[in-house]
Amino acid sequence: MPRLVIPNSVALQNVRAFLENNDPFKDDSREAVLEFHPQWVHMEPIALSMAAAWGKWALRRGYRLRAANLGRKTAYAGRMKLFDHLGISFDPGLEEREAAGRFVPLTQVTSSRDVSGVIGDISELAGWSFRLRPPLHGFRAPQGYDRRCRLRARYCGPPRARLS
Repeated sequence: MPRLVIPNSVALQNVRAFLENNDPFKDDSREAVLEFHPQWVHMEPIALSMAAAWGKWALRRGYRLRAANLGRKTAYAGRMKLFDHLGISFDPGLEEREAAGRFVPLTQVTSSRDVSGVIGDISELAGWSFRLRPPLHGFRAPQGYDRRCRLRARYCGPPRARLS
């Protein structure tokens, strides 16, 4: 049976051991199992995305997907919407709060509109702003070069007071 076993820690440093110790594509039954460590689970985003991709693969192949050893220790995976993507019911018994720029849950990207949404979420998380702002008083972007190869810029500040 296809089985993906999540050990007590899957971080970028030990992802190779995680992959080598699993045989997630073994095909001998109609059930796929996502199994978590029974006592402690630490998953970084790379492990969440691999588990989601494996689960989507299993669902496309027609496997019945089930998760083993769910509980409070898997609340992070639930908060990141792993179980929603895989169609597994999970209730950690915790109060769920809005992400509000603190994290970006798993998102399946299927179109350019989805990509735009994810980029917007990431930019909000990182504090970036891609809105166009009016220029500050001073000089704007270069407008070109004159005959002597000097840079010309267009002034966009407030109107200058005329001296009389």
